[in-house]
This record gives sequence, C-alpha cells and structure tokens, in this order.
Amino acid sequence: MAMLLYNLTNQFTNPQDTNMRVFTGVVGTLAVGLLLKAITGPYEKNSSSANEYGSITRPLPSPPGALPLIGHIGYLIRSPHLQMAEWAQKLGPIYRVSLGQRDYLILNNAEVVREILEVRGKINSDRVPTTIVELMSKSGLIFAWGNENAFLKKSRRLLLSAISKRNFERKYPQLYNKETKEMICHIYRSVTEPEGMPLHAYAYLYTINMAMSLLYGTRYVSLDDVAWKELYDLAVDFSHLGMAMLIECPKPLEFLVGHLKDDAKKLQLRFQKIFGHYNNILRDAIANGKPIECLMNDIIKDEEKENLTPIELENIAATIMIAATDTTAITLQNLFIILLNHPDVQSKAQAELDAIIGSERLPVEEDLICLPYIKAIITETIRFRPPIFLNLPHSTREYQTYRGYEIPANMGILHNIYATNFDPTIYHQPHVFDPERFHNSSETDQRDHWSFGAGRRLCPGNVFAEKSLALIAARVLWAFTIVAPTVNGKPVQVPITDISLPVQEPAHVNIAFIPRRDNLEKLLFSS
Repeated sequence: MAMLLYNLTNQFTNPQDTNMRVFTGVVGTLAVGLLLKAITGPYEKNSSSANEYGSITRPLPSPPGALPLIGHIGYLIRSPHLQMAEWAQKLGPIYRVSLGQRDYLILNNAEVVREILEVRGKINSDRVPTTIVELMSKSGLIFAWGNENAFLKKSRRLLLSAISKRNFERKYPQLYNKETKEMICHIYRSVTEPEGMPLHAYAYLYTINMAMSLLYGTRYVSLDDVAWKELYDLAVDFSHLGMAMLIECPKPLEFLVGHLKDDAKKLQLRFQKIFGHYNNILRDAIANGKPIECLMNDIIKDEEKENLTPIELENIAATIMIAATDTTAITLQNLFIILLNHPDVQSKAQAELDAIIGSERLPVEEDLICLPYIKAIITETIRFRPPIFLNLPHSTREYQTYRGYEIPANMGILHNIYATNFDPTIYHQPHVFDPERFHNSSETDQRDHWSFGAGRRLCPGNVFAEKSLALIAARVLWAFTIVAPTVNGKPVQVPITDISLPVQEPAHVNIAFIPRRDNLEKLLFSS
C-alpha cells in the first residue's frame, strides 16, 4: 500500500520519468472531469444555513487559494501532510479541501480522528471509489480498498481469528524465530563486504517470507528465487498504478484511461493466477490428508461453510500479502537507518540485551516481554517514521454534522498521520527520535501513535508487524552493531528518511554490520 502512494508522489513531481501513458491519461481525465464539476455545480458554500432538521449549521473551514477545476491540488504536490498540518494551525484540526472532483475532510489531531473514524466508524469507513480500483480489486475483493460491506467484514473476521494471540501462538509458535534467524544469517554472510548489505532487497525478502510463511507455509531462500521475484514484482506493479488508483474517472471519460484499465485488469488476473496456484497446493494437501498448517489452509477448509468463491479466496490472499509486505519492509529499513544514526540508542539496547539474554543464545520471542527498551525503540520508530503520513482515504456514508459543521455524504476523509504523530501537545520534542518517551514515561495520549490507522480500518496485522520488528531488532542488536558502509576506506553517509516525503520509503542504500560475538557463526549454523 505504501509503495502505491510513493509512486503517486513520483508521478506528480517527476512526470518526465513516468510512463507517459499513465501521466497523460490521468491528467486528461482529471482535467475534463474537473471541467464537468465546474460546469455542473457550485464550488464554494460560504454561509451558515439550516439543515433538513432545522438545526443551524455552518460550512467547514477551507484554506484560501483554491482554484477553479483543481481546487487545492497545487498546494499538495510535494509534502501534503506538512501543508495540511500548517493549515490546521490556522483553521483548526478539521477542515475541507478540494481535490478535483471530490471534497475531502482533513483530520489533524487525535480527538477528531477518534470521533470521526472510531466513534462514528459505522458511517465513515467506506472507501472512495475509482475506476482503476474497481477493476484491480474486482469490485472490492482486494478488501483493504473495498467498502464496509459483508465481504470486508467476513474477510477481517477470518483474518483476525487466524492471527489472534491464542491461535497464532498455538499454530505458528516458531514463525517469528525462524524468519528472523534467516535474516540474521543473511546479515552474517554480508559482514565481510565493506560496502555492506543492500537493505531494500533483504528487507523485502524478509517481509515476503514472513507473509508467505504465514499464508502458505512456504518461504524463499534468496533474492534469486524466481517465485520470490514474482511476488516482489507483483507488489511493485501494484504500486505503479499509484496515481490512477486515486483519481476518479467519470464513466463518459473512461476511454481516456483505457490502457490503465487494461493494466488493472491484468493485475487482477495475476492475483488470481499466482494465489490460485498456491491455494490449489493447499487443496491438494487437504485432499491427500496432509494439510499444511497455515492461514490460508484454515480459510480454505471452510470455504463452503463461509460461501467463499475461488476468486474471493485469491483476493483475500493477495490483500494480506501486499498489505503485510511493503509497509513492514519500509519500517524495517527506517529502523536500521535510524539506529545507524543513533549509536547511543544501539548501546543502551545492547546493554539491556546483554543483561537479560547473555552471550550464549539468541533472543527468542518469549524474551520480548523482558526487553522494554527494545519495545520502546520499535514504538518510537513507528511513530517517528511510519510507512505513510496520510492514511488511505475513507468516505462518509451519510450526511452528518460535527461541532456545528455540515459534512455531506460521499465526502472523502483523509487522516493526517503526521499531524497526530507529531503533535507537540502530546509528544515532547516530536521531531527528536527518543525511545525514552515510551520506555519510562506516561506522557503520551491513550495511544502510542496513529501509524496503523483508526477505527474499523485499523490495520488488522498491527500486532504481527510490531512483534516481527521487535524480534528482528533484538536479534540484530544482540548479534551486531549497525554501522555505515565504506567505500575506499571512507564511511558513506546514510541519512534518515526526509520527513517531507508523504511515503517514508528510504533511498536504496547499503548498511554494514559488525559482529559482537565470537560464537555467532556456531550459534547460527550449527543446528
């Protein structure tokens, strides 16, 4: 999901580097669609009025400078989250912006996020419909992009049941330990290379292995594995539809994005082919009396009871794989880069690990409860550099009022994660990376951060992601010190990801590791 928004930003800021079929088709659709809006409806509503119930309401505040046809889009190209936070300083935590054919409600602090997305979640959890999303998701079967409907509720129920703490610990007791150890082995093999390890590629190898081990009980040994590359390419191609998936296209103008419609249809067919193949392997194993212990096996064995079609099952698997892969990979990359730039944090974490774990074994999942500073590092990393600073858009299902403001049905909703995660009234010096705020402090609001979203669209895999990040951090810092790579004997700077980017995808960099244990090779490879 995060890679999709990353490509959206690139397509706006670097159209010359983008597939021109995408750029020209979307721009043409946007321009003509906005012209229709300008002709068929008024742009502004400036005065208070009585609604159908007789109550006096007022229009939502809106930033100045909106232009005919394009509204506020011109202000939001580079760093929309920062601009929205700046507007909130003048307009308050909730206001309206125009993004082409649709107006959006912008939420900028924890209180309004709770009230709009959690308390009113029943009427504010739909998605904004777009032509390309409908085709790519086969009308909502990629359920993270679909509306709040029966299929979404069923999919989330099945997923949450499978990864509940009780079921997860019973069915997959060694998943975290196994996959994190494999990552440590890859790192160990890289320590003789002064230029370091390609962080991006191995972060994705790790997260795809975590996702596919959970989904299908399968994993991939190296970056050269053809099956791994197929899944990586699938996630990348999903992201390449970035701009098109967020732009609404009126039916009469769909001919302008015909090539993008074809790409979306092809992507859906690839979902069906790839995950249909893995699902058939599970069906054959069940038929032969040798079921494979994995999440999709639990769902497939009840497919008749749950009235699930093969295409629905394929899209459930695709949704989980894509959602679990790039967001965690981005966070893992940022974690290592942040630690590289904060040797004091590494030293404190290593002191905790040495005191609790000792030197004769790797940390295991059960140790995490005794490692509060490691947990604080992960929580602060997710707050400080979440995968995305703007959550996926919600949509209002019905007319409502809030604090006297009139909110129409079918209005988009954008939660500005940056504004909630960097609120100085909640976090002291929010722009400083400081795990201590979560180590021995109660200064934060009810939630540590808002990086997993809110309400009914809260990421269902948040506990899974946090635990996998905590264990990989504990094991890496127990075994290694993270340092900058060297070229010609000189260290290469590896900067922390620029906060101005709406997607916190780091540059593709190498980082290096120095072993801390003489017995590391024996511990990793003796069994």
